[in-house]
Amino acid sequence: MLDGIRYHLKFTGKTSEYFGIWISNLFLTIVTLGVYSAWAKVRRKQYFYNNTLLENAPFGYHATGLQIFKGRVIVLIGFAILNLIATFLPQIYFIFVIALLFLTPHLVNLSLAFNAKVTSYRNVRFTFKGDYWEAFIAYILMPLLAFISVGLLAPIAVRNLLKYVWNRLSYGGRDFETDFSVGEFYRLFGISVILPVGCIWLVGLVLGVTSLATQSVTEYSGAFLTSGFFLLALAVYLYLFFIGFVYRVFCTTILFNRLSVEDKVYFSNTINPWRLLFILITNFFAIIVTLGFMIPWAQVRLQTYMCEHIATRCTMDFDEFVAEATEYQSSIGEEFADFDGVDLGL
Repeated sequence: MLDGIRYHLKFTGKTSEYFGIWISNLFLTIVTLGVYSAWAKVRRKQYFYNNTLLENAPFGYHATGLQIFKGRVIVLIGFAILNLIATFLPQIYFIFVIALLFLTPHLVNLSLAFNAKVTSYRNVRFTFKGDYWEAFIAYILMPLLAFISVGLLAPIAVRNLLKYVWNRLSYGGRDFETDFSVGEFYRLFGISVILPVGCIWLVGLVLGVTSLATQSVTEYSGAFLTSGFFLLALAVYLYLFFIGFVYRVFCTTILFNRLSVEDKVYFSNTINPWRLLFILITNFFAIIVTLGFMIPWAQVRLQTYMCEHIATRCTMDFDEFVAEATEYQSSIGEEFADFDGVDLGL
């Protein structure tokens, strides 16, 4: 066990408080035909960051609505140009798509750098130093290979993506580090995706064969095709569900057990994957049933659970660690001057 004091994250937000922010954000966004959504995002993030505490100190979010709005306008203009090219110059559309593909890693790095820069803890901002080709591998090449391999390379792609994002993040000059093994991701992939989907596919196949056995010979061909398409659609849907919810939950537990800030701060978690999955699924259905009005409750519920089960352990005096980070930020001139950037939402 690591030496040092263990510090749990704590979330002090309340559904009743956040509901007022959420409903006013929704109203103003509708009235302004979506323009206010950029400022709504800032209010939402500031509420959650300011109410997430580590050692009784909150995190900070310092982006402005104008920065968010500028980023959205840029993205909107980009998509509009692509649509115009597709409509009027389809012969060169493919060239622009390829160009956008190679531009994406740079845009992702800009977005990650922006979000790190506008996030702080005890007046020290985070930084992200991206690398184009590593981003290209993480966001373009590996997802493409995972798709071509029908998901077989997905665990490697996820591991590579998490390593890229977190290993290039730093706080006060100290880099975040991860210690993932490929085997961990494949093991979880098998447990949370392949096994349940395979079992459901097998049960469906047995039921399909049994049903076909009761059909007359003349009905056999059509029934077989219908059952086959149904089972295929069901398997694809379940595969996406388990990737989107179950596997993501398991990966979260890995991340917060393998994350550290150099040799000074180590993360740990007591997240129960099945409990977290239950929260995500019930949140989803609660939002659907209430036509979206349970969104504030769902978001506060999830944030509260995550904070209660994530902790850090510092191998040195925590105040000294933060003081060194503050001194480092001051030495390189990264104070709280207005950060001139835009959020591309990537």
